[in-house]
Amino acid sequence: MSRALLGVALPLTTSWLGTRKAAPARYGSSSIQGRRPNQEDRLHACDRLPGHPDCALYAVYDGHGGARAAIFCAERMQGYLTRSSHFKARDLAKALHEAFRDCEADFIMVAGREGLRDGTTAVVALVEAKTLTVAHVGDSRGVLCRAGGETISITQDHKPELEAERRRIEALGGFVSHIGCWRAMGILAMSRAIGDLFLKPYVSAEPDISTVQLEDTDEFVVLASDGVFDVFDNEQVVQIVQGGLFSTPSEVAARMPA
Repeated sequence: MSRALLGVALPLTTSWLGTRKAAPARYGSSSIQGRRPNQEDRLHACDRLPGHPDCALYAVYDGHGGARAAIFCAERMQGYLTRSSHFKARDLAKALHEAFRDCEADFIMVAGREGLRDGTTAVVALVEAKTLTVAHVGDSRGVLCRAGGETISITQDHKPELEAERRRIEALGGFVSHIGCWRAMGILAMSRAIGDLFLKPYVSAEPDISTVQLEDTDEFVVLASDGVFDVFDNEQVVQIVQGGLFSTPSEVAARMPA
């Protein structure tokens, strides 16, 4: 597999690009602030994780209600991961689960102390040899392109209208209502996120985790926020990336937003 990972955040006016080529993957990123007064999204990449140099981490955090949750995750998720006993034992799925749990717990403490309402999605991918492990909460996605443009959805958006999510929220005494779109507690258009202290316990930070065995012919993985997937479906995103494979990964990532 000629592995490329692309991290893409939300569209519009001001942007930055980054590209690195290093084992085990070549990656690029694009983050565009748009018309909002502050950039609430963060990207994070580490080519060689401490204590596990054959493993790389790539992540997209799409903040809402402020940037603090996304910043907290971008700065600390890797540390929670590498300190996990499961990481040292090479159980990456359990290590990611523990990292999400600890990151959420510590941010909620900060939010309670400082009165923060910030929250963030998270999609975090680990690449080790021929294994891709992805954990996510919210509606940022991971998409894999296999040979011939076959599109594989690694994640499923955590939306309040999904039956399992709605039933979980209602079992806790909460509700889901339609105000422009389906919203948890009439507020948040997703059912899982890190942060959102004022929406606990209805908005959960419990990640879904997927493990995919990579093939030599796999082409790339895209990690992106809803700023991309509200405009393009998974297949269109794959086509855009395929059309730019001879560009740098960051140039391809920059083509994503409308």
